[in-house]
Amino acid sequence: MQPEPFCRAAYEAALQAEFSHIHADKKLRKFARAILSVDLSVIDGMLAPTYSKFGPKPYPPSSLFIACLLMVFLRTTGFTAWAEQLRKHSIYARICGFAPDETPGVGTFYNFIARLWASDKANLRDHVRPKKDRPKKPRGKDEKADPPTDETVASDIGRWRGNASPDSEPYRRFFRLFLLFLEGSVSRGLVSKDHLGVSGDGTPFATMHRERSHRVCDCREKGVERCDCDRWYSQPDSFWGWDSSRKCYYIGYNLYLFTASDSKSDLPLFPLLLPASRHDGRAFVEAYAKFQAFCPDFHTERMQLDSAHDAMPIYQWMLEEDVTAFIDLHSAKSKYDWNDMLVTKDGRPICPEGKPMCSDGTEKRRMRRKFCCPLQRRDPKTGKKVVCGCEHPCTDSPYGPVLHIPMKDNPRIFNTPARGSDAWVKEYKKRTSSERDNKRIKTDYKLEDGRHRSSMLWYFRLYLILMAIHMDAWDTAGLLDASLLPEDVAA
Repeated sequence: MQPEPFCRAAYEAALQAEFSHIHADKKLRKFARAILSVDLSVIDGMLAPTYSKFGPKPYPPSSLFIACLLMVFLRTTGFTAWAEQLRKHSIYARICGFAPDETPGVGTFYNFIARLWASDKANLRDHVRPKKDRPKKPRGKDEKADPPTDETVASDIGRWRGNASPDSEPYRRFFRLFLLFLEGSVSRGLVSKDHLGVSGDGTPFATMHRERSHRVCDCREKGVERCDCDRWYSQPDSFWGWDSSRKCYYIGYNLYLFTASDSKSDLPLFPLLLPASRHDGRAFVEAYAKFQAFCPDFHTERMQLDSAHDAMPIYQWMLEEDVTAFIDLHSAKSKYDWNDMLVTKDGRPICPEGKPMCSDGTEKRRMRRKFCCPLQRRDPKTGKKVVCGCEHPCTDSPYGPVLHIPMKDNPRIFNTPARGSDAWVKEYKKRTSSERDNKRIKTDYKLEDGRHRSSMLWYFRLYLILMAIHMDAWDTAGLLDASLLPEDVAA
């Protein structure tokens, strides 16, 4: 039997009746107001084809979605404990749209998630896959992995750029629901769709404490104790990775997340779960290509990335996409030159006298930087620039030597605004929004406390957390309609 479609008027009336005589927690009231501001009829239309016309009447998909979102909102980490709380607390059940004596069981939630997941397999890879050893422990003071070569990054860009399609991703329905909340933040002025500043970063995401696998070959029966044959893995999408902050190995994913760096609440834009061994420089390529495919209406103007993304192909890609890149330089890549001329770390050519030349502006129309003599001064009588004090002049021109350097020749060094300038540093500092977002996801909303064994469940939990972060931002900014559920007298 087909489920009943979501009726906002009936749902709002039920909540008004519930909160009119019950002293409800302000957190629950905030959650209910946020839910009333989202059009949940989308989920009913999305899942209607997955239900049969025969059989018992199912729970409304919109109610099950509200229940899952409320579970994450209240920091509950498992469906077993949540199903028990729904039975004990009638107000939880009514907020979700259930009768107190007709709450769903644990299996109903898992069945609902499977309907949203657009694939017959709960994981992105097969359970049987080649054996993969731990990556080598990075060397150096910070114990961070070496950056990938420019050739590797360029190959990834050629593979993913323009070839990412939402239709091929099984989590596309999760994102479609998350887009309701992202568009809600756009309509409230918290995210600028046309002038977007984006910060990207990857963070270790542990899913289990030890690797669970077993052999599928008969090598042991043949007397071979150690072999490199394929193994069966309980979590085939989880790989070994190195956590440089905790200085230990872990099993799980590399969670790569794009954040709206210009938003006051550090609102998330797009997540992607990748193998734990994937370097951030390569993870960015796949994540950004898919972000463009999933959000074609969002125009990125600025991109803030850390030194793990310091690769020439990324700079060139951003330049072609008309995106201003703010990327820190990696210490392992310390060579700075242009046409056999040495260049400082902040992108200033060094003159024959060994002095950094002065920046004299940027020609944005021609995309080139202008540099002049470091000893250039203004004549106090005429006010014009002249060269003085140099024992070995580089040119006969009274104006002194001038360089026009096209930024496309080396966008890694020659940036606009100039690398190291106050404007550049101010913009790059916005990259910390990624760190704050990762903290909220992993610490405040307890992402790693879930006990799941499939990418389907991890993706669902992750997207629910991102939706809850957007709802928090609406309430913090005072953008929720308080007239929907006014505060009771006791509160």
